[in-house]
Amino acid sequence: TTHPDVWRKLTGDINLSRGEPVVIMGTSDSANNLRTALWIKQKHNNALIFARTNDTSEFAQAVGKEHGVHCISITRLVEDNIPLEWTLLDQIAE
Repeated sequence: TTHPDVWRKLTGDINLSRGEPVVIMGTSDSANNLRTALWIKQKHNNALIFARTNDTSEFAQAVGKEHGVHCISITRLVEDNIPLEWTLLDQIAE
């Protein structure tokens, strides 16, 4: 979840200042994922943070890079990992 109250409680219960914790923001709301990831990174610079986006976003990539947040496009992951044979089968069927 990206709700700030949840993260305030979580960071009160878990010490994210120790080591290098990994946080993955993976809700379906890309803007809130990035917003929350930036908030967590600001509070816990040692954390390795990933924010899920739906599409490839130059804005999200630029902001993420500037603040040390890794943005992952679900669309790009799928497109980059679909076997070539699958796309060729569609072309042959036509």
